[in-house]
Amino acid sequence: MKKKKLKELIQSPLRFHHQDIHEELEELKGMIRDVSSQMQGLQQRIEQLSKNTDLRVSQHDDNSGGQGFGLGPK
Repeated sequence: MKKKKLKELIQSPLRFHHQDIHEELEELKGMIRDVSSQMQGLQQRIEQLSKNTDLRVSQHDDNSGGQGFGLGPK
């Protein structure tokens, strides 16, 4: 078999395989962009929630006669 014919036989499947790899890489890149976008959205929502949420402490203490932590009457 001549070298030229042998090269053609080898390169044809390799070309298709190479093209398939590039298509898969583009698909993976798109998926990564989607996940990145979702993560950014979640991060923004978390930041908004943390800004809007305050830690609320009961105004009653043990000496005021109020109930502490709902454990029943004193």
